[in-house]
Amino acid sequence: MNDWLAYGLSGRDNGTVTSCTILSRTHVIPALGVRKLRDLSAEDVDKWLADKAKTLSTRTLRGLHSCLNRAIKCAMARDKVKRNVVALCPVPEGQGGRPSKALTFAQAEAVLKAAEGSRMHAYIVLSLLTGARTEELRALTWDHTDSEGKPDAVPPIPPHVAV
Repeated sequence: MNDWLAYGLSGRDNGTVTSCTILSRTHVIPALGVRKLRDLSAEDVDKWLADKAKTLSTRTLRGLHSCLNRAIKCAMARDKVKRNVVALCPVPEGQGGRPSKALTFAQAEAVLKAAEGSRMHAYIVLSLLTGARTEELRALTWDHTDSEGKPDAVPPIPPHVAV
């Protein structure tokens, strides 16, 4: 894992490197790092993933599986191991993620009704229809909007807001 973290992530985005480093150092290395790669079995990986599934989300489990899988592929390319046992292991279902913070349809309707006639109504409509974040919308000025578009252009350009 340490070799892969040091050499196998070159050219990757900083966020990817950070994420892989955190996952590897927090979960993979403490649990599997003392084993020799040639001694690691698919059963070991299955048991490890099943244990992690008790506390981690499915997305995090996929990330762990991906990091370990890529590290072993890297080791295979350097003849440190003959086969990738991680590729044989499915990712189990993990814990549910955090609840969505999105408004329900009824909540969105209530917000729209409460904002009717106020200066905030257009802002709220735009936010709900585009899904743009509030920090994106707050910075908008009228020169960011095109309420007519160019219907005669090929292809036609619809009315739009530059977010």
